Amino acid sequence: DVFYRLRNNVSVCWRHILWMFALKFCKLTSVNTDGSTVKCLVFDDTLLAKTGKYIEQVSKVWDHVQNKCVLGFKLLVIGYWDGVSFLPLDFSLHKEVGKNKQKPCGLRPKDMRRQYKKSRKPGSHSYDRAKEAGQSKIDAMLRMLKRAVSHKIDFGYVLADSWFTCEALIEAVWAIKGRCVHLIGMYSKAKTLFGFNGKTLTYSQIRNHLGKPKRCRKLKLFYLQAVVSYKGRHIQLFFSKQGNNGKWKTLLTTDAHISFLQMLEVYQIRWTIEVFFKEGKQLLGLGNCQSNDFDAHIADITIAMMRHI
Repeated sequence: DVFYRLRNNVSVCWRHILWMFALKFCKLTSVNTDGSTVKCLVFDDTLLAKTGKYIEQVSKVWDHVQNKCVLGFKLLVIGYWDGVSFLPLDFSLHKEVGKNKQKPCGLRPKDMRRQYKKSRKPGSHSYDRAKEAGQSKIDAMLRMLKRAVSHKIDFGYVLADSWFTCEALIEAVWAIKGRCVHLIGMYSKAKTLFGFNGKTLTYSQIRNHLGKPKRCRKLKLFYLQAVVSYKGRHIQLFFSKQGNNGKWKTLLTTDAHISFLQMLEVYQIRWTIEVFFKEGKQLLGLGNCQSNDFDAHIADITIAMMRHI
């Protein structure tokens, strides 16, 4: 009972506890890290499946692995690669409202009314986390990035997949002052226009103007490279594929001087967050909480991340 009361307590700031825990780890291990190693912030989300329709804030969310909607939450995480290990720094839980007005959040109105509800004082830590569940993941990601900068986390790159690499993240990276920070991300926004050779083109149109691809022998990949202008600044677009019949993939970076090989060596660090998700779910109980109280889910995920650290 004492443990459950702690998890459901509306006054505990679990976000601050996780940040202090991670920052203490960084301070203790900073003497063992080389200053020349690449340090990155990594953004990604994962599905946390649940079994009860009456869990507070729960909804149907899209599972890209199974290609269907599953009851649960989307867990958005910002992680830090310090050159040696991966550390989860912050997270947010999100629901998806969906487009069907007859079934908001993919649930019947009857189920929505019967969901667990809890009184929270506006401005409290619990109120802010519950309100965050209905907000955009892009907005939550940008707030996490600002917190990492304010906590003086030492990083040179921000890594993201195609869902999170967007105009807002590019501008947020450019807005960081006092240090040289670049973004590397998979890109799939088909309608975005870039300046190239005096023309305004989409990334697929730019790829068609680049001619014959080069070959990276080390990685056995074909690639094309283009320096383009966006919002008055120069960025690089890389197009790569495996084999002559492979499908082109587009990577965007705000670093206009990095080579294709260097860019991929940095971007592969993004895989560390996928390893964290797998280990967290299989070994550390990440997402196992089935409580009706939303605060208990926040506490349970925080404790799992502290176990990982």
